[in-house]
Amino acid sequence: MLDIKTSGRNRLFINTNGDRFVNEGAARDVLSKAVFAQPGSTYWLVQNKLRYPDENAIDLLSGRTMRDMLAQGRVKKAANLDELAKIINVDPNRLKATIESYNKVARHEVETDQFGFKANHTDDRPMTEGPWYVARRFRPFTTQWAASILIPAPTPLMPTDSAFPDFMQPAKLPAVFTELTV
Repeated sequence: MLDIKTSGRNRLFINTNGDRFVNEGAARDVLSKAVFAQPGSTYWLVQNKLRYPDENAIDLLSGRTMRDMLAQGRVKKAANLDELAKIINVDPNRLKATIESYNKVARHEVETDQFGFKANHTDDRPMTEGPWYVARRFRPFTTQWAASILIPAPTPLMPTDSAFPDFMQPAKLPAVFTELTV
């Protein structure tokens, strides 16, 4: 079931100590490794009104509104960072400091942060105002995969009809073996 967006700009991954722990724009394998290294392989996904300026707008990824996600209880809402810290049970000063370190990059006061985040996209903006939205996230999963199988060629497993484009027909591939990637 889909809920609050985990991809895109203007969202922070906050661990159970109240700290950012990764460049949120990193590749999925980097994000996954960083999440697995956190206590309990869990984190809080924190966003604010930059991502959801209208709670009644339909989210294109999930097909639901923020209002629906809040009503379901999978997302919590806070008016300010003190309330947010209370919801996620972290020190409010620590949370404010970690968000401010992100904001310094988003305001171009520094070029990059300790995780390699650079505000190099027009959507990268400081996260300064509520409402704030937060969802607990657990062990990451990836949907990217690839597999290759080696089949001796020629073989009856390789169709010679129009199942493959012409350039992939077995006769056009090396005779020693044929590799299919699915």
